[in-house]
This record gives sequence, C-alpha cells and structure tokens, in this order.
Amino acid sequence: MNSSERVGRIRALWRYPVKSMLGEELDAVDLSDGGVVGDRAYAVVDRETDKIASAKHPKLWPNLLACRAAFVDSTRPGDELPPVRIELADGNAVLSDAPDVDAVLSRFFGRDVELAHAAQNGYTIDQYHPDEEHYDPEGHRDEVVEARLGAAFFNERGLPSAVPEGSFFDLFPLSVLTTSRGELEPQSRFDARRFRMNVTIETPARGFVENEWLGRTLAIGDDVRLGVALPDPRA
Repeated sequence: MNSSERVGRIRALWRYPVKSMLGEELDAVDLSDGGVVGDRAYAVVDRETDKIASAKHPKLWPNLLACRAAFVDSTRPGDELPPVRIELADGNAVLSDAPDVDAVLSRFFGRDVELAHAAQNGYTIDQYHPDEEHYDPEGHRDEVVEARLGAAFFNERGLPSAVPEGSFFDLFPLSVLTTSRGELEPQSRFDARRFRMNVTIETPARGFVENEWLGRTLAIGDDVRLGVALPDPRA
C-alpha cells in the first residue's frame, strides 16, 4: 500500500452499548481517545464468579449474542450517557436504569447476573478454545481458558493501557473490518456479527488487506487518524 493510497470508503458505523451483545448501526458517531462514545459502556457480570459474560464462551452464554442493545437517545462527548434499551432474544426488553434490570437479565440467562457500568482495573472472562490446531499458541484445545482483559491486560505486563480505565474493551478502543474479508471465501459461513466491529470499510482490494495496514495510520475524513496495531484474531 502506498503511503497515501485510498483504500476504500465507509460502509457502516456501529456501536455496541453492552459488551458481547448486538449493537446499533449509526449514520455518524462521536470519537474520542477512548473510542466511539458509548461503545462497550456496559457489561453483564456473573455474580457467582465476578467474571464478565462473553460471547467468547458460547457454551455458557449461548443467547448473549442474540440480544441487542441501543441507547434510547443520542450521546454527546462529555455528557452523561442516556439509558440503554436491551432487547432480549425471548422478545422481552428492559432499560439499563430500570430497578429490576438485574432480575430481568438473571431470569433470561438463568444465572445470577448484574448489569455493570464500569470495569474495576480491567476484568476477567472465560474463553472457549476449540479443538483446532494452531488456534492457541499455548496449545489449549477444547477447553475454557481464563483471560484478563481491558486495562488489566496491560497493567500486568507493565505496559501503558491502550484502553481507558473502567472500560469494557478487550485490548483496543476501536476496531475496523473490510468487506474484502467477507468476500475472500464467498461460500464460507462468514458472519460479521462475531467481529462486532465499529467501522466497516468497503474496499475493492481482495484478501486480508487489513494485514498490510499494521503499524500504519488509517485516515478517515479530514480529522480522524487511527493507528493500526493488531489484526482481529476472530475469523
């Protein structure tokens, strides 16, 4: 890729108010150093384990990705976030500020859970590693592995955190997907929902074009500059 090559155009912008749930497609978003305003603002916490519910463990949370969350009003940088409406897979819905929100979510998931608005020094999830060669460099296959993510991932390694304290981002505050990935194997079971990306870029390039962007800066419009740090491991 040339230093100033045009790589495509924005096809979609997404925000996910509750971690690991489906989100909302928007015409425009506000960006800060902490990513899209309101993105991953909430998460479901398992009170028994104090771990975050994650779509990376589908055996424990099979219906999490079938739920959808969206803010009831527009968001503005620096302002208090409005409530989130959570639509559950059984057809019921609840607001994030409802007195019974934890009870509603607990009944739906069949576990004692609560809706949290801040992660204390990062958080922990259980992630299922399938029985596939090379999926995990440490060799975990067909087992559940505990992972510390968010700010804790960086703090434990003595590194400056790439995500704001208290956020529910795994490793980075913004993610990008191109249409070339879905078109790479048209007959495959590619599902963009599993990636839950904030920005989808329509590009004429073929293959895993994002890999060529690593270590470079992606310019969106006149004002947004994104440093490309890591390929998303989910495929």
